[in-house]
Amino acid sequence: MADFNSILQQIESWSLFELNRLCAAVNIALNDPYRNEAIKRQLKTGMQVSYFCSDRNRLIEATIIDIRKTRVTVKNMDDGKRWDIPLYMLNLEGVDTSIRSVKCKGGLDRNSLKVGDLVGWNSKLGHDLYGVIEKLNPKMALVRLRTGESWRVAYSLLFTVMDGEVHASKNKPLYIEGEVIR
Repeated sequence: MADFNSILQQIESWSLFELNRLCAAVNIALNDPYRNEAIKRQLKTGMQVSYFCSDRNRLIEATIIDIRKTRVTVKNMDDGKRWDIPLYMLNLEGVDTSIRSVKCKGGLDRNSLKVGDLVGWNSKLGHDLYGVIEKLNPKMALVRLRTGESWRVAYSLLFTVMDGEVHASKNKPLYIEGEVIR
Protein backbone atom coordinates (compact mmCIF):
# COMPACT_ATOMS: atom_id res chain seq x y z
CA MET A 1 0.00 0.00 0.00
CA ALA A 2 1.15 3.52 -0.77
CA ASP A 3 2.26 5.85 2.00
CA PHE A 4 0.01 8.80 1.23
CA ASN A 5 1.79 11.07 3.71
CA SER A 6 5.12 10.67 1.89
CA ILE A 7 3.40 11.17 -1.49
CA LEU A 8 1.78 14.39 -0.24
CA GLN A 9 5.13 15.61 1.08
CA GLN A 10 6.80 14.83 -2.24
CA ILE A 11 4.25 16.66 -4.41
CA GLU A 12 3.88 19.66 -2.07
CA SER A 13 6.47 21.67 -4.01
CA TRP A 14 5.15 20.72 -7.48
CA SER A 15 3.67 23.38 -9.75
CA LEU A 16 -0.01 23.27 -10.68
CA PHE A 17 1.02 22.15 -14.18
CA GLU A 18 2.96 19.20 -12.75
CA LEU A 19 -0.01 18.27 -10.55
CA ASN A 20 -2.31 18.48 -13.58
CA ARG A 21 -0.01 16.16 -15.52
CA LEU A 22 -0.05 13.69 -12.63
CA CYS A 23 -3.85 13.91 -12.52
CA ALA A 24 -4.03 13.07 -16.24
CA ALA A 25 -1.78 10.02 -15.76
CA VAL A 26 -3.84 8.83 -12.78
CA ASN A 27 -7.08 9.23 -14.78
CA ILE A 28 -5.68 6.98 -17.50
CA ALA A 29 -4.90 4.32 -14.88
CA LEU A 30 -8.35 4.71 -13.26
CA ASN A 31 -10.09 4.06 -16.57
CA ASP A 32 -7.96 1.05 -17.57
CA PRO A 33 -10.48 -1.53 -18.91
CA TYR A 34 -8.45 -4.49 -17.56
CA ARG A 35 -8.41 -3.09 -14.03
CA ASN A 36 -12.14 -2.28 -14.19
CA GLU A 37 -12.91 -5.81 -15.41
CA ALA A 38 -10.87 -7.26 -12.53
CA ILE A 39 -12.95 -5.24 -10.06
CA LYS A 40 -16.23 -6.31 -11.69
CA ARG A 41 -15.30 -10.00 -11.35
CA GLN A 42 -15.19 -9.53 -7.55
CA LEU A 43 -18.64 -7.92 -7.30
CA LYS A 44 -22.12 -9.36 -6.81
CA THR A 45 -25.48 -7.62 -6.49
CA GLY A 46 -26.40 -7.36 -2.79
CA MET A 47 -22.76 -7.39 -1.71
CA GLN A 48 -21.81 -5.02 1.12
CA VAL A 49 -18.90 -2.74 0.21
CA SER A 50 -17.31 0.51 1.28
CA TYR A 51 -16.34 3.36 -1.01
CA PHE A 52 -14.29 6.48 -0.48
CA CYS A 53 -16.19 9.78 -0.54
CA SER A 54 -13.76 12.66 -1.14
CA ASP A 55 -16.28 15.29 0.02
CA ARG A 56 -16.51 13.65 3.45
CA ASN A 57 -12.94 12.33 3.36
CA ARG A 58 -14.07 8.97 4.69
CA LEU A 59 -15.36 5.54 3.74
CA ILE A 60 -19.10 5.05 3.25
CA GLU A 61 -20.69 1.63 3.83
CA ALA A 62 -23.10 0.58 1.07
CA THR A 63 -24.84 -2.32 -0.68
CA ILE A 64 -24.45 -2.97 -4.42
CA ILE A 65 -27.70 -2.55 -6.36
CA ASP A 66 -26.49 -2.74 -9.99
CA ILE A 67 -23.17 -3.39 -11.78
CA ARG A 68 -22.36 -1.92 -15.20
CA LYS A 69 -19.27 -1.59 -17.40
CA THR A 70 -17.34 1.04 -15.37
CA ARG A 71 -19.85 2.08 -12.70
CA VAL A 72 -21.88 0.58 -9.91
CA THR A 73 -25.11 1.72 -8.23
CA VAL A 74 -24.96 1.47 -4.45
CA LYS A 75 -27.34 2.19 -1.59
CA ASN A 76 -25.71 3.87 1.41
CA MET A 77 -26.31 2.02 4.66
CA ASP A 78 -26.42 5.12 6.87
CA ASP A 79 -28.96 7.24 4.95
CA GLY A 80 -30.46 4.86 2.36
CA LYS A 81 -29.56 7.11 -0.58
CA ARG A 82 -28.58 5.57 -3.92
CA TRP A 83 -25.44 6.67 -5.72
CA ASP A 84 -23.98 5.84 -9.12
CA ILE A 85 -20.20 5.68 -8.59
CA PRO A 86 -17.16 4.59 -10.63
CA LEU A 87 -15.78 1.13 -9.86
CA TYR A 88 -12.46 2.62 -8.74
CA MET A 89 -14.11 4.26 -5.72
CA LEU A 90 -14.77 0.85 -4.13
CA ASN A 91 -12.40 -0.16 -1.33
CA LEU A 92 -12.38 -3.92 -1.92
CA GLU A 93 -8.93 -4.45 -0.39
CA GLY A 94 -9.84 -2.74 2.90
CA VAL A 95 -7.19 -0.04 2.44
CA ASP A 96 -6.77 2.37 5.36
CA THR A 97 -7.89 5.75 3.98
CA SER A 98 -6.66 7.83 6.91
CA ILE A 99 -4.04 10.42 6.15
CA ARG A 100 -2.25 11.64 9.25
CA SER A 101 -1.37 15.30 9.39
CA VAL A 102 2.32 15.87 8.76
CA LYS A 103 2.18 19.62 9.27
CA CYS A 104 2.92 20.03 12.95
CA LYS A 105 2.91 23.84 12.81
CA GLY A 106 -0.16 23.83 15.03
CA GLY A 107 -3.63 22.68 14.15
CA LEU A 108 -4.79 20.14 11.61
CA ASP A 109 -5.08 20.01 7.84
CA ARG A 110 -7.98 19.03 5.55
CA ASN A 111 -6.58 15.56 4.82
CA SER A 112 -6.49 14.60 8.48
CA LEU A 113 -10.21 15.30 9.08
CA LYS A 114 -13.44 13.58 8.08
CA VAL A 115 -17.05 14.71 8.09
CA GLY A 116 -18.42 13.63 11.47
CA ASP A 117 -15.15 14.11 13.38
CA LEU A 118 -15.34 15.83 16.75
CA VAL A 119 -13.16 18.94 16.93
CA GLY A 120 -12.55 21.97 19.07
CA TRP A 121 -10.88 25.37 18.81
CA ASN A 122 -10.22 28.42 20.91
CA SER A 123 -12.66 31.15 19.91
CA LYS A 124 -11.82 34.84 19.63
CA LEU A 125 -13.76 35.28 22.88
CA GLY A 126 -11.08 33.27 24.68
CA HIS A 127 -12.90 30.02 25.42
CA ASP A 128 -12.90 26.63 23.72
CA LEU A 129 -15.77 25.62 21.44
CA TYR A 130 -16.53 22.03 20.43
CA GLY A 131 -18.50 20.60 17.55
CA VAL A 132 -18.80 18.11 14.70
CA ILE A 133 -17.35 18.61 11.21
CA GLU A 134 -20.22 18.98 8.73
CA LYS A 135 -18.32 19.98 5.59
CA LEU A 136 -14.69 20.20 4.46
CA ASN A 137 -14.08 23.29 2.35
CA PRO A 138 -10.71 24.15 0.75
CA LYS A 139 -9.57 26.53 3.54
CA MET A 140 -12.05 26.07 6.37
CA ALA A 141 -14.25 23.41 7.94
CA LEU A 142 -17.92 23.95 8.65
CA VAL A 143 -18.41 22.91 12.29
CA ARG A 144 -21.80 22.57 14.00
CA LEU A 145 -21.95 23.09 17.75
CA ARG A 146 -24.33 21.10 19.97
CA THR A 147 -26.47 24.24 20.17
CA GLY A 148 -27.06 23.97 16.42
CA GLU A 149 -24.93 27.00 15.64
CA SER A 150 -22.52 26.60 12.67
CA TRP A 151 -19.03 28.08 12.43
CA ARG A 152 -16.50 28.22 9.61
CA VAL A 153 -13.12 27.54 11.19
CA ALA A 154 -9.64 27.47 9.62
CA TYR A 155 -8.05 24.01 9.79
CA SER A 156 -4.97 25.43 11.51
CA LEU A 157 -7.12 26.42 14.53
CA LEU A 158 -8.74 23.01 15.05
CA PHE A 159 -7.79 20.17 17.37
CA THR A 160 -9.39 16.73 17.60
CA VAL A 161 -11.62 15.88 20.54
CA MET A 162 -12.61 12.55 22.04
CA ASP A 163 -16.10 12.66 23.48
CA GLY A 164 -16.94 9.31 25.08
CA GLU A 165 -20.60 10.22 25.48
CA VAL A 166 -21.08 10.92 21.76
CA HIS A 167 -19.06 7.91 20.58
CA ALA A 168 -20.69 5.54 23.09
CA SER A 169 -24.16 6.62 21.92
CA LYS A 170 -23.21 5.55 18.38
CA ASN A 171 -21.86 2.19 19.64
CA LYS A 172 -18.41 3.01 18.28
CA PRO A 173 -15.29 1.78 20.09
CA LEU A 174 -13.52 4.31 22.24
CA TYR A 175 -9.85 4.54 21.37
CA ILE A 176 -7.17 7.08 20.61
CA GLU A 177 -5.00 6.56 17.55
CA GLY A 178 -1.30 6.75 18.25
CA GLU A 179 2.05 5.08 18.05
CA VAL A 180 3.90 3.08 20.68
CA ILE A 181 7.25 4.68 21.42
CA ARG A 182 9.85 2.55 23.14
